[in-house]
Amino acid sequence: MMRMLRFRLTCVVILLASFSLVTGYAWAEEAKLTTNENKLFKGEIKSQSAAGIVMTVDGEDMPFDWQNIKRISTLSKVELKFTKVRAGIKNSDHDARYDFVLDVYDQQLFKIAEAELRSLIKLEPKNRKYNRLMRVIENELNSQTDKPSEPVKPASQTTTKPKSKPQPKASKPTYTVADAPPLLTEEDVSLIRLWELPANILASKPIVTVQKKTIDRFFDEYRESEFMPKGKRKQNSFRKLRGYEQLDVFFNAEARSLYRGIKVHYDPPSMRYWRKNLNVVYVAQYFQRQFGRGQIPGLVLLKRRPKSDQEAYTNFLILNEAQNDGKPFINREEPEKSLLLQWGLPREEAVYPAPEQSGWKPYFSKPDDPRFKRAVAWIKGLYKPKPDYGVKSPVPPVAGSKSVAGADENKTKAE
Repeated sequence: MMRMLRFRLTCVVILLASFSLVTGYAWAEEAKLTTNENKLFKGEIKSQSAAGIVMTVDGEDMPFDWQNIKRISTLSKVELKFTKVRAGIKNSDHDARYDFVLDVYDQQLFKIAEAELRSLIKLEPKNRKYNRLMRVIENELNSQTDKPSEPVKPASQTTTKPKSKPQPKASKPTYTVADAPPLLTEEDVSLIRLWELPANILASKPIVTVQKKTIDRFFDEYRESEFMPKGKRKQNSFRKLRGYEQLDVFFNAEARSLYRGIKVHYDPPSMRYWRKNLNVVYVAQYFQRQFGRGQIPGLVLLKRRPKSDQEAYTNFLILNEAQNDGKPFINREEPEKSLLLQWGLPREEAVYPAPEQSGWKPYFSKPDDPRFKRAVAWIKGLYKPKPDYGVKSPVPPVAGSKSVAGADENKTKAE
């Protein structure tokens, strides 16, 4: 009983102050405390110790022994449930504590998850799994307070002009900020991530959140599916599954209409390489300048914040949909023939040489260039055949483009 009560107070600490579970606390908000004699006290918790707590009530500091504390009413029923769970976990059992963080995260108790995870990170500061999840939790907390951790300002709203060199040919289109395509939404980014997840998500265990209303729709709209959990008990068990486990069932049930109600928090491996490497080094620094500023009709790319999720995924979708003379910029059937890569080769080495552009020079030295090979490997790692992500391209199709063979053959992620 003592142990549970102590942890209840710890959860109050988390909810009111958002400090670590293993440090002292500063208080600035009120809490309600009920003693074993059912006496109610309302005030600010000033301090805690092994013996009990001190609460400031009507300007007077009042001590309370742990043995005399019945409950602290700032905790909801769900939060109280998890205090009991955490009280049964040894501090030395890091795996169990991490599973606890995932459980409270699934219940959207982000402050509890954050505080518990911070205490784990203090013990294992270089644990990549812990730090990765912490970034996800911090993003959730920032979004709740309307303070995005990485705000992305649409290019059309900025007044800063991109640097450009004088163009020797007057006929060459001039790129302006107003030409920049709109950014994809976070929901659009999540949809693309979902499609590009590794085939075996039960092994890769991506961090995924399925909204409650999406699960409700799944039970209603796909009740005839053989993968639908039947009966209230099984459906309640399904709600308690990890997000990636629920998503695996969605894939098997071909519940494509519900994908927008699923949030994938992190880049899958292929999109991580795109966002952190190819888009930053190749597209933003080379391809956009050579071909993505209006030189090719309909092909306008971004380069202001190439590492940001929304800008990187916007460029990806534009190139994924764009064609020139019927040839795709990202060719999943023959990756080495993708115009995105071919136009970076010396013309004499290319199957499809780069169009004549003033100041053009190749990026790759030859098809055996390791950078070219890595880019080809990246395209081979994309979902095939080319899926319909369910996201509208921010720019019209390139003039003269044709539909890509196989583009309409995609039915579900599960195929």
